Amino acid sequence: MNGLAIERQREDCEAIAKQRGGTVVHTYVNQSISASKKDVERPDYDAMVASLKRGELDAIIC
Repeated sequence: MNGLAIERQREDCEAIAKQRGGTVVHTYVNQSISASKKDVERPDYDAMVASLKRGELDAIIC
């Protein structure tokens, strides 16, 4: 069962992108890392924010 929720979320996000005429260029996943704690490292989240700041992404769907 590990990862099933992530796969469902990925499918939902890809459907939203398709509905809006977008293209998914990368999927960022921090599996089993809580977003509710401020002192936890989330490498993919940090990479996503950095890509957005560099202008490599037009939008984030989550």
